Amino acid sequence: MTQLQSRWRLSLAGWVGGFGFSLLADQVFTLALTFAALRSGSPASVAAVVAAVSVARVVMLLFGGAVADRVSHPRVSMTVTGIGRMILMVAMAVVLSVGHYSVPLLVIIALVAGCLDGIFQPSATSMPTHIATGSESGQQRVGALRTVVIRMSILIGNAVAGSVVAAGGPAGGFAVAGILFLAGVLCLPVIRLSPIARTGGDRSTASYSPKQLFVDALDGLRTVRRARGVGSVLLMVALLNIGFAGPVTAGIPVMAAQRGWGADGAGWVLAGFGAGAAAAGFTLIARPLRRGYALVMLAGTTGMAVCLIGIGLTTSYVVTLVLAIVMGVCSGSSGSVSYALITTNVPREQVGRANALFELTMEFGSPLSLAVTGAVATAGHPGLPFVAGGVLAGIGVVIAWLQRRVRQLTIQQ
Repeated sequence: MTQLQSRWRLSLAGWVGGFGFSLLADQVFTLALTFAALRSGSPASVAAVVAAVSVARVVMLLFGGAVADRVSHPRVSMTVTGIGRMILMVAMAVVLSVGHYSVPLLVIIALVAGCLDGIFQPSATSMPTHIATGSESGQQRVGALRTVVIRMSILIGNAVAGSVVAAGGPAGGFAVAGILFLAGVLCLPVIRLSPIARTGGDRSTASYSPKQLFVDALDGLRTVRRARGVGSVLLMVALLNIGFAGPVTAGIPVMAAQRGWGADGAGWVLAGFGAGAAAAGFTLIARPLRRGYALVMLAGTTGMAVCLIGIGLTTSYVVTLVLAIVMGVCSGSSGSVSYALITTNVPREQVGRANALFELTMEFGSPLSLAVTGAVATAGHPGLPFVAGGVLAGIGVVIAWLQRRVRQLTIQQ
């Protein structure tokens, strides 16, 4: 193994640790925050606190992308936000340990944590692009690795979060989240990257101002709009997520309750989806595609839309489980490839802003999708949100399929 390969693998391992521990910490923090809100007030308080995290994250994502592109190394913003969240978690653990539960305080903590996460995410998700080798297979592998890290962190994080909060309460959950954020920060120093070249208005951070932050964020929007086919891919991802997030997150538990599958049944369906996505990611890491990148992305997204409609129409638990696994495989393959296509078809010095938009398309529609799914599934047929979501996702897919520039997208070296 050459010195360059050794450094590349060490840097990739550092990123996996930094990103993975942060995702685990997010899972524990979210559950601890939810139970703290329940002790402080009513279920409405829980909704307000959890919504505060999402709103703050969405607002900060574009600006977080600009920060990620402005600093000389994405590790800088990852480290600063990681330390900030660690301090926030430890402070909350101390406050809650003395029995001080307050909804306004929890909302403030949620807003601060959401803002820090909005700055962290673009830096963390753009890092693999700078670590990867210039080859097409290298970019595919890091895109697939990102999918695996996200899916495995969710699967492991839910179990860890439940055990920690059950044993130590919300205070214990915040304390463990702080430790996990610290572990993520400690993984980052091993990452070695050359300074990223800046062009145009992307100067050093010495004279950075809030006005320049807005200018950089808008410049990122213009770049994505001009990039060949990237805007259409983001539109497809946005429509897919609006149609997908609510039915899978809220619709599966409601469907399981109404059809007598129980919590275990819902858990296995969600686990099947996660396992399918992780399996697709591992496959792309081991055997990257040689060609047909856009077609794989479009076919995977089409498969997700079909599976959503199928889950909505069937009443069989076995068929639902199989469709969830297939949908996971489609999600893992299309998500990995779309990430690589987006990040390699924009200028390297604007990858952070492109990733911020990619994250924004997945975050923005989730609250609306969850609210509509809960209302429709509770009032009517539990399968209706899945059918509607599949149709909406299908519209985005059809728009993308009809555009030649999307079908011809390739991973740029």
